[in-house]
Order: sequence, then C-alpha cells, then structure tokens
Amino acid sequence: MANIFNNKVAKNLDTREFLNSTDLDALRLKNEIFYSAKLALHVCIDKFIMYDLEIPKGQELFDLIQSEDGGWFLGGEEFMWNSAIERGLPKLERIIRKNDQYFIHQLKYGKSEESKFSVFQFRREVVRAIWANLNMELLYYTNANDERFSI
Repeated sequence: MANIFNNKVAKNLDTREFLNSTDLDALRLKNEIFYSAKLALHVCIDKFIMYDLEIPKGQELFDLIQSEDGGWFLGGEEFMWNSAIERGLPKLERIIRKNDQYFIHQLKYGKSEESKFSVFQFRREVVRAIWANLNMELLYYTNANDERFSI
C-alpha cells in the first residue's frame, strides 16, 4: 500500500500500456484508481485505530466513504506533500518508510479560529501544600543537628 500512496504500481505486460499512457482519460482513470485505494486504506486505518472492527455495509459504507471523500490529501510523494502543506490543506495523510518500517503520518489543521482550553490549573490549596512541603524539607531534613530526630 505504500507504493499506492506514492502513485507507483508494479508494471507488467498487462499494465504497462495503461500506466505509461499519456491520454487524458487514462490519466484521470489512473488518478481515480489510486485515490480510491488510498481512501479505502485511510478508512480501514481510522476504523482500526478507533477499535471499530465492524465492517460497514450498504448505505452505512456509502455514507462513510462520502463523508471522507475529498476531505483528505492522501499522498506520499515529497514534493506533493510539501506543496499541500504550503497550500494549507486541512487534512493530510501519507505512509512513510524509515528503517524498513512503515508509518502512517497524519496532519490535521484546525480552523482559523481561536480555541480556548487549559492544560492544567493550580488551586490555591495545592500551591500552599507544595510550599509547606518544601519548607519542611528545608527546615527539618537539611538540619544536621542531632536533636532533629527528637521532634
């Protein structure tokens, strides 16, 4: 499947003429075949990652494909990937090969809106407890006096 993401297919006597064709209709058909295979892999990976192992059928499958179709840039060639990033496409996916292992690489950009969220929050009692603990360590544990054990 990594070859499909890079728009490469093994050429043999049956496919050579089609793959080497410069006819506009053949190029469009080749593009649709590649995109369909990439989209099928994308849907499978998303369902597997979400541990949704049920295979959709009929209208459910059609709705799933229709919701994902056109929403993703599915590619792997370096120059196309970089140009898609430069154009600011919102959802990108590709397969990368590093050290004879394959990785799915997804980029999702948010809308150009302000998002409000907090990573963590310090409550007053937490800060006072930490400060008290530090004070105790400084005053008690670092005291080299032998009488500190009699407290």
